[in-house]
Amino acid sequence: MFWFNADRWRWVHVAFPKVRFLIVLLGLVPYLYFADGVPLWPGLAFVAAGELLQLWAAANLFKNESLAQRGPYAWGRNPMYSGRFLVGVGLALMLRIWWLMLPIFAVIYIVYVHARVLREEERLLEYLGEPYTEYCSRVGRWFPRRLPRLSEFVSWSWDGVARNRQWHVTLALVVVVLLVVARRQWL
Repeated sequence: MFWFNADRWRWVHVAFPKVRFLIVLLGLVPYLYFADGVPLWPGLAFVAAGELLQLWAAANLFKNESLAQRGPYAWGRNPMYSGRFLVGVGLALMLRIWWLMLPIFAVIYIVYVHARVLREEERLLEYLGEPYTEYCSRVGRWFPRRLPRLSEFVSWSWDGVARNRQWHVTLALVVVVLLVVARRQWL
């Protein structure tokens, strides 16, 4: 049996979303304490790339309406999670203890996200049926199986960004980055 079985990791999928805001708030103070001593630009580059990927994914996602197959979904089935991973890597790289936080983040994130993706895939298969099965055969879970046509790849909808509330995440990231910059400048 595969180690990342959806039933085995169901508790992660259920527990984490309920406490993630509290975890972020509790983690902000120690995060800001360690947010110095390293160049800021590598972390900012990862955060920016990850958030742009998340925005692009949100712009092409219309939950419970249609199967997302355009934009970054033409490349991989989970671009939102890939973007979040890049953001997390960037935030870890802004810390003087990045060498410790990066592997801790990576392990926790991969376990959580893989469990969540398995559950989502079960639900999408039930909900969408054959079109989802065909999409899965064409597009890899994390990495591309083929290069998408340009017409599939170039796609954006501000309505999608608004409906998926991705601007909340963008705003939160801007606040965290501004706090890191302020901490480095004045504390």
